Amino acid sequence: MFDSGNDFEVYTALTPSINALFNSDHEDNSPKSRSRAKGPEPEGVTVATIAGKTFAFIALERVGGVMVYDVTDPNNVEFVDYNNSRTVSAYGGDNGPEGIIYINETDSPDGTPYVVVANEISGTLTVYAVNTENLGTGEYIHQNAFVVFPNPAENGIAYFNRMADVEVYDYTGKMVYAAKDAL
Repeated sequence: MFDSGNDFEVYTALTPSINALFNSDHEDNSPKSRSRAKGPEPEGVTVATIAGKTFAFIALERVGGVMVYDVTDPNNVEFVDYNNSRTVSAYGGDNGPEGIIYINETDSPDGTPYVVVANEISGTLTVYAVNTENLGTGEYIHQNAFVVFPNPAENGIAYFNRMADVEVYDYTGKMVYAAKDAL
């Protein structure tokens, strides 16, 4: 069992190629003032064993796309990738992932493993070819970090549960405070 915490929200908020979709839903691209209490809404999961490792493919209904985690060791789960075929510049593409399946190379018509996502809103199928050569090779360096938004301070005091290098920015992106090994 693995609890991803706020990984989906943080990733979709901070990744430049898709952060315009943060807090939008599957029916249009306009951001909402909140995520309607569902966030990206993980809707479906499929698990596959590839090259001796176990991967979870998680479909996100509201923002779209698929998160991939290496769950081989449930005590040391690693984020691997995120793919989204939704159009960011205008509403379109594949919207509202509802179901997700993995097709292994032996069941595939061309020997390539695939993840297939059924999209409820757009009425489309998204087919992702799985690159097994690079999947889970450890090229992605996961750093335990945290993001506090909008403001970690109360009455001018910021509290943290562990020592950390801290940078605080205002809403315009200007750094207003920095500290090393703050507690």
